[in-house]
Amino acid sequence: MTQAGAPWPVPVILVVPKDEARLAAAEHLGQPVTVSVKGHYERNVPGRNVIGRLDRGKARTIVVSTPVSSWFTSTCERGPGIVAFLATARVASQSLTDVNFVFVSTSGHEVGHGGMEYFIRDKAPKPNGVTA
Repeated sequence: MTQAGAPWPVPVILVVPKDEARLAAAEHLGQPVTVSVKGHYERNVPGRNVIGRLDRGKARTIVVSTPVSSWFTSTCERGPGIVAFLATARVASQSLTDVNFVFVSTSGHEVGHGGMEYFIRDKAPKPNGVTA
């Protein structure tokens, strides 16, 4: 999906483990299940990227990224990536002194990677200076 695209036409719900057996039983018996969703789809909502730069004036730059947003509270989903992101920043600040670093944590990956799209368009280093 892109920022301009239509929402996915297939409904998706997340089910907590305590309700899984109830849904499985209804499916097994062919019973209908009613789900009430209180929400709506919006476009062009504000998001936040966090961008940190370690500019050493070098010709090459390494970009380190991780998503920061999710559909709901996301400690388990985002926590490991954010921990690795911060650990990499800590190590980079003390070593790897022959390159610059840009650390970017983006929002909106769930809807067309909007935060990364913005970063690449307006905030990222030029491709010829990025280390592959």
